[in-house]
Amino acid sequence: MNADVIPMALTRDDGKPVVEVGAERVATLAELLRAVPALKQPGQLALYCRAVNHLTYGTEYRLIQDADAYRAKYQRRVESEDPNAPWQEGVPRLRDFGLCDTSEIAAPRVEGGLVVFYVEDDYLGIPYRVAAPGPEQLEGEITYEPLPMTPLPPPPASPEPEVPRPTIGHFGELEPVEDPPPIEKIAVREVPALVEPPGAAAPQRRREDGKRT
Repeated sequence: MNADVIPMALTRDDGKPVVEVGAERVATLAELLRAVPALKQPGQLALYCRAVNHLTYGTEYRLIQDADAYRAKYQRRVESEDPNAPWQEGVPRLRDFGLCDTSEIAAPRVEGGLVVFYVEDDYLGIPYRVAAPGPEQLEGEITYEPLPMTPLPPPPASPEPEVPRPTIGHFGELEPVEDPPPIEKIAVREVPALVEPPGAAAPQRRREDGKRT
């Protein structure tokens, strides 16, 4: 059975993701496979993964079905961002998170009892690897893991503007400065030694007993 003829639609019921199958709306994988058993067929794996992704996160993520087309789109978006633009709050870019390794992205596949597929988030297009229970094993955890990213180097710092050095032209014409007058020599007179006049009293000193001498 071709995926186009399976009567199902991804929608919401009271804000919660559901899959509409004819007149019935289902909200779990078990209910979905009961209503659409054809999803167990290998040819319906991509449609099954779309339903798993929708029931888990609604429209927050989109299934990547063409890996090469996604890689080209991701690369175009990275290259369209200005690497020298400063970080801005509320304006996230792919470069802010790093460069993602998209080499492992492939079409949905079965690994053991799990299905493995890849999605991109609806906001920036960052890729995630999803592992979920397969159509033959409905119990288990559903995980969304971002692919490895390599931080991008920061943009080169802008060179500081060169400050021009002041020249004579900045201050106009300078007036010539006259030579300062010569410093006159000052005659130094010899100062005679201080001689005590005759009869002058000698300075008083104290003995160890406290009496004056």
